Amino acid sequence: PTEGFPHLIASETLADRLFAVLEQATPKTTEQMIDQFNQISRFHFMVAEHLTRHGEPRETGVTFSTSSSVSQTSTPGTSHRHFQKGRDALKSAVRVVASDPDISVRDQAEQIAQLGDWFLMFNQRSSAIKSYATASEILLSEENGLALEKELFGVPAIIELSSTENQKIPENGDSIKIKMTVSRTGVASQFESVNNQITLSNKDKNHLRRHFRGKRFRPVIVEGEPQTVEYIVNFTLPPNEITDSKESDAEDTPT
Repeated sequence: PTEGFPHLIASETLADRLFAVLEQATPKTTEQMIDQFNQISRFHFMVAEHLTRHGEPRETGVTFSTSSSVSQTSTPGTSHRHFQKGRDALKSAVRVVASDPDISVRDQAEQIAQLGDWFLMFNQRSSAIKSYATASEILLSEENGLALEKELFGVPAIIELSSTENQKIPENGDSIKIKMTVSRTGVASQFESVNNQITLSNKDKNHLRRHFRGKRFRPVIVEGEPQTVEYIVNFTLPPNEITDSKESDAEDTPT
């Protein structure tokens, strides 16, 4: 992984130059400017994620991790720098939508919510909640504000900041409905099967914990306040990991 640093550094230089140009340029369209700022933020998340997973030669600074666990070989100072650059790009996108009277309230709120997503993925929970509250406030200023808020924040949504991020799901397994609790800061826990005939083993639950450990959900927001909710998803467990409760009971019955 460390062999890729020269390419990352070269890409970072290009991204910094593009950001400087965008900050001073008069764009052809607002949508193009927003898209370019969002692309810059995605790039910096990709680099920060790489540093979190693989580290780099030196060890200095303060950690801003993109997950709940931090590699001992990562360079926190550099990761922090990418957190700041991605945040600044998203703030610039927010300024662009705020200055364009033709942008809908829904699109303004979505862009602010994306800034909240960024904060949440870097474990800046207080800043994330403030961003979501601001987005909600904008929506609630409209006559149909509650409906707009529900449209944007009505169900938990997995945050995906990197365009190259792939969610690997085991193939040839059995898809079942999983109920989980999603906290007000977007953390998934307390996994259960919706089907009473299916019991999740400890192995199943550990698999689910590993899958969702580095992920965050955009939380449900009601009248500006984040909520802890139960959420149901279809999930594919690896083959032979799903246990029928009757079979499980039979196996556990003393002979």
